[in-house]
Amino acid sequence: MPLPEGTEVDILILETKSPEDIDAFTQTFGAWKGALDVDAFLAGLRQPLTRPEPK
Repeated sequence: MPLPEGTEVDILILETKSPEDIDAFTQTFGAWKGALDVDAFLAGLRQPLTRPEPK
């Protein structure tokens, strides 16, 4: 494809997933549901860090 000098070109690389990859993804969908208490996690993030006084 001939292009004039200085022309900017965007290249898009698409990865296609195999049916096995898609199947593995859909089988694990929702597997982590309930494994993390989001409210407790967020509350822990909001607490100030406490460190011992240096000696």
